[in-house]
Amino acid sequence: MPKLVTIRENALISVIATVAEVYKKECYGLLLGRVYRNAYRITNAIAIQRAQRQFTSVEVDINHFQSILNNLKHLPKFKILGEFHSHPQFGQRRGVANMSRSDIETSMAPVQIVIAANDVVRTKRKWKVTKEGSINGGLGNISMIMKAFIVDSDWQETPIPLQCNFLSKWR
Repeated sequence: MPKLVTIRENALISVIATVAEVYKKECYGLLLGRVYRNAYRITNAIAIQRAQRQFTSVEVDINHFQSILNNLKHLPKFKILGEFHSHPQFGQRRGVANMSRSDIETSMAPVQIVIAANDVVRTKRKWKVTKEGSINGGLGNISMIMKAFIVDSDWQETPIPLQCNFLSKWR
C-alpha cells in the first residue's frame, strides 16, 4: 500500500478554491488520479456543486452522485482515489483537519483529504508543506490546513503524509 499522497498543482488549486467559495459551510469533492507503488497521485479535484451544504455537514444526493460516477467512467486515464471536504470554523469553534466518526463511516474511497478552514489569525500565510505532512496556507481571510488519511475496509483511518511538489519548488 502506498505511504504517501501527492497532489498536483491544479488539483490543489481546485480544492483551495472550493473551500474558499463556500467558506463557513462545508464543501465536498472527488479526488482523481492514479495509484503507484509508493504514492497515491492526485491529478484532479472535482467540486460537487449540487451538495446540500450546512455549517457542520455536507450531503450529496445519491442519484446525482451516481450520475457523476457514471460520467467519470468515460475518462479512461482517471480513477476516483478519494474525496475531500472541509471543516469550517463555526462561531468560536475552529475547524479541525481530522476525520469525524461520521466522515469515516460515510467515506466511499480510500484517500480522504480534510481541510480545516478558519478565519485568518495571522496575515500573509504562505502555502507550504509541513514536516508533519500537511499543507498549510491562507487565501484572503481564510486560513487552511489540509491533511490526508487512508480509510481501510475495517473503517479505520490512518494519517498519511500529503505532499505537493509545486509548493516545495515555490519556496
